[in-house]
Amino acid sequence: MKQTDHLDNVIDGNLLTLKIDELSDILSSFLIEICKQNSEEYPHEILYEIVLSIQYYMCMNGRDIKLLDHPGLVKMHNTLDNRIKQLSKKA
Repeated sequence: MKQTDHLDNVIDGNLLTLKIDELSDILSSFLIEICKQNSEEYPHEILYEIVLSIQYYMCMNGRDIKLLDHPGLVKMHNTLDNRIKQLSKKA
């Protein structure tokens, strides 16, 4: 199964019910693709704030998870770290 096939299967899933590996995949893809409406990239500081906002949303809706500390979200952690490094070099 290709990576995109896996994402297509879970993209309609609710963040509150996705398995941890699916959540990691979805958030990793999201962090790679996210941009402003005018196609400009967000500043690197904003990516961190977006992840915290997603965490807050999940917590407020019954899924108390620490996105930046969870050991099952290594892929998302690595993607976030790499994107922040990449964007900070551009700044």
